[in-house]
Amino acid sequence: MARSLGATLDRFLTVNQVHGTDLLVIDAPNQELSHFLKLECDGIVTNQPGIMIAVCIADCVPVLLHDPVRRVVAALHAGWQGTVGNIAGKGVEAMVSLFGCDRKDILAAIGPHIAGCCYEVDRPVRDAFRKAGAAWDLIAKEQGEGKWLLDLGAANRYLLSDAGIPAAQIQTSDFCVSCNQDIFFSYRRDGGDTGRQAGFIMLEQEQ
Repeated sequence: MARSLGATLDRFLTVNQVHGTDLLVIDAPNQELSHFLKLECDGIVTNQPGIMIAVCIADCVPVLLHDPVRRVVAALHAGWQGTVGNIAGKGVEAMVSLFGCDRKDILAAIGPHIAGCCYEVDRPVRDAFRKAGAAWDLIAKEQGEGKWLLDLGAANRYLLSDAGIPAAQIQTSDFCVSCNQDIFFSYRRDGGDTGRQAGFIMLEQEQ
């Protein structure tokens, strides 16, 4: 995959995801990326071309950001904990504060994830979202006493909008990874014995 997009495997970068909101920021050339692989964080932001930054997904939401003006990209891993912690908004803020991006220039893609049709959660998850100030009634549907179907994609779309990204510049995948067993892994559907998708983005070298 790396070679097909003009990169090499040593320039394909993931991190040790822990369902948090910490970000790895790469703002200078790095010939060796292996020392980043064990860092515990859930997002990568960079202005360095030729690094294919990626998050690994098997139900959670991959959020990819791109500012084509300032040439900055981000890859973010948003499970329910990361969504409650607003990792999407923190990714936008890092691009603005560290790299001088204008929110109106940022493009966002929300990749395939477990959708609201399949993602059932319980009261502690609901309480965490409400405590964080989320508009719970807009992102969840009650299934019965103590159970809700949660739309993580919608939740992250609202967070990106709240962070100042124009709605027309937020693209959301219609695929549910749980429903589409023939093309996607799903941790919940497969009982934890499954693989991972990769949500990735890379700046090309300037000509």
